[in-house]
Amino acid sequence: MKDDRAVAGIVAGIIMLGALVAFLAYFNAVWVPTYVANKESSHALDVKAAMEGYADTVEDRVARAIVSRSFSRTVPLGVSGIPVLGTGASGGEGGVGAGPTMNATLGTTVVGSAAGSISLSTHTTQYPNQTYRYALGAMETSQSEGSFVDLRSMLAATRGTGGRLNVTLQVIDITGAPQSAGGSGQATLSGTVNSAASQSYASGAYLRINITGLPNTAPAWRAAMDRTLATNVLTGETVTDCYAASTKNYCYSSGTNTATSVDLLFRSLASGWTVTKGTVAAEVRG
Repeated sequence: MKDDRAVAGIVAGIIMLGALVAFLAYFNAVWVPTYVANKESSHALDVKAAMEGYADTVEDRVARAIVSRSFSRTVPLGVSGIPVLGTGASGGEGGVGAGPTMNATLGTTVVGSAAGSISLSTHTTQYPNQTYRYALGAMETSQSEGSFVDLRSMLAATRGTGGRLNVTLQVIDITGAPQSAGGSGQATLSGTVNSAASQSYASGAYLRINITGLPNTAPAWRAAMDRTLATNVLTGETVTDCYAASTKNYCYSSGTNTATSVDLLFRSLASGWTVTKGTVAAEVRG
């Protein structure tokens, strides 16, 4: 009987150990990934909010011509891991880049130009990596499945008298030496709007907006332009030669629109259409 009691104790211990191992396996296979993914998703939203807040500040100051006053915004680059287990730690990076580049021309006259970007990227383990980039006045969100662009206040157009277009173009030129900060700590995004000016132009036959140096996100930019212009019932098309063949409100030339470039042509501009340009000196510090 003593031997039976000893065996029963060992069997009970083995059963408890097996149950503990099964629980830990379930915990790591189901609960941990879900917890980490939710945590990383919340972090991605924080990063997005930081970038949008930065863009809001820039555009508000450009609109009100507030120059030479610096501003900053702090954002966590990564998230910490689960205590004890250490699982789920992630990082990120931010930086200022020289591209993309935009040139807007009315005939042969350059009426607007801008370049540069500021970005934040997440490097996660469960939730898809995200890159939020503020460039030329638009917000670009990219992940492995694709990209989405919010033009914000960068471009608008309405049909006026005689079918002519009233176009509003706002471009943000981001300057600053190429720089980056990475890790799992915090980054500080700072900037100073150095100039802000608006100018109206007379009517013209063609306005060309050419954007180059996009990181394979040009289709998302064209989709954003189509969405924006469609809200005002403007129609567009893609043809070989927009100058010679297009009869729509706007057009993309098939030969110059690629995965890395956007070439947009507006026809028949009304008098008084405007271009606003702001220049911001941007900086990212870890």
